[in-house]
Amino acid sequence: MLQYATRYIEESPNEDVYLYLVEAHALQRDFDSAIHASRRFQEAFPKEWLSVWAAGQTYLLKNEFEEAEAESSKLLDASRPLSNRGEGYRMLADSFVYQGKYRDAVNTTDHAIEIALKEGNRRDLAFNYAKKAYCLLIGHNDTRKARQALDEAIELNAGTALAYQLAFYCYLTMGEYEKASPIVTSHLAALGPVGDVVVSGYAHRANGEYEAAITDFRTVAERGFAVNRILAGYQLALCYFETGQYEKAIEAVSKMQKLYAFGGRANQYRAAVYPRSAYLLGKIYEHKQDKKLAVENYLTFLDLWKNADRDLPELIDAESRLASLRGTPMSHQRKNK
Repeated sequence: MLQYATRYIEESPNEDVYLYLVEAHALQRDFDSAIHASRRFQEAFPKEWLSVWAAGQTYLLKNEFEEAEAESSKLLDASRPLSNRGEGYRMLADSFVYQGKYRDAVNTTDHAIEIALKEGNRRDLAFNYAKKAYCLLIGHNDTRKARQALDEAIELNAGTALAYQLAFYCYLTMGEYEKASPIVTSHLAALGPVGDVVVSGYAHRANGEYEAAITDFRTVAERGFAVNRILAGYQLALCYFETGQYEKAIEAVSKMQKLYAFGGRANQYRAAVYPRSAYLLGKIYEHKQDKKLAVENYLTFLDLWKNADRDLPELIDAESRLASLRGTPMSHQRKNK
C-alpha cells in the first residue's frame, strides 16, 4: 500500500492519495511518518477537512490525546463549514472515549447532533444519535438514554452502514440479539460471513457457553475486518480470562492491541476497548500471581484514564487492585495520582 501510495502521489497528488499515504504509514505503526504525511496533506489542501482528520486519527493511535484534540479544534473554527465542525466534535468524542471521559464524549456528540439538525443532514444525524447511544452504553451503561438515542437513529432510517454498525454493536452490548441480527442482513453486507458469527459469539458468552463463544470470536478475529477483529479479539480475551486460560488471554489481548483501525470512523471502537485491555491484562497477571506485570498494566490503564469519569467501575477497581498490590491505602493512592 505504501509503495503504491508513494508512486501515486508523485504522479497525481490529490486528496485521496494523501489520505492513503497517511493511513499506510499509520497501519505500519510508523506514526512519525504518518504525521509528516498529514502535514504535507494540510499544506497541499488547506481547506480539506480530511487532512486534519488524518492527523487527529494518528495522534489517537499514538495515545497523544492533547495533540489529537488540537487537531479537532482546527475543524471547530468558526470559519469552517458546519459539516467540518460536526466532524471536529466527533473527533473530540473519540479522544474522550479513549480517556474514559464518557460524559464529555456524550456532551460533545450532542454538539454534533445540533449541527446535523441545523444542516438538515439526516445521514449525519442518524450516525450522531447512534454514536451517542454507543458512548452512553460503553461508559456508564445508561441503557435508558442509550435506547432513546438509538431509537432516534433507527427512526430516521437515513444512516449509512457506519450508523447501522454502531446500532448493531449497541444492540449487542444491551443483549438484544434479536434486533442485532436483522441489521446484518439489511444494512451490513460488508460484514460478510462473520456478521451472524459476531451475534452468536456475544449470545454464547452471555449464556456462559464459553467454548462456543471462543470458537465464534476466534473466527471473527481471524476473518473479519479491522473493527470486527478488534472487538472480537477483546471479547475472545475476556472468554479466555473467564475460563482461566490466562496464556491464551494474554495472546488474544496482544494481538488486539496491535490492530489499528483507521478509515470509516473505526477508531471509536478501538477507543472503547484499548484502554480496558490494559486493565484486563492487569487482572490476568494478578491471577497468574505476577505482581510486577500486574502493576505495570494497571499503571498503563490508569495513565490512559487519568482524566476519566471518577465513578467508572473499572477505574475504581483498578485503583483498588493497584493499592492492594502495593500495600498502599486507597486515599494515599488517589492523592499521588
